[in-house]
Amino acid sequence: MKSLDSWVQTGAVKSRSEAAALFIREGLRLRATELSDLEGVLRDVDQAKQRLREAARRVLGTEGEANDEEG
Repeated sequence: MKSLDSWVQTGAVKSRSEAAALFIREGLRLRATELSDLEGVLRDVDQAKQRLREAARRVLGTEGEANDEEG
């Protein structure tokens, strides 16, 4: 909080929330490549979960059921 207050005191931002938003925005910008990589891996995980659900339905003989519950 002290760091955010310091930014407010400089006049560079008007409030703590504006300072926090600035730091979040900058952090996301600096880590854009890593975040993109993580999003790709999460898509892979979601696809693997879907394949697992489909395989389980085939094994259990429930292939025609429309129960797509997560988890």
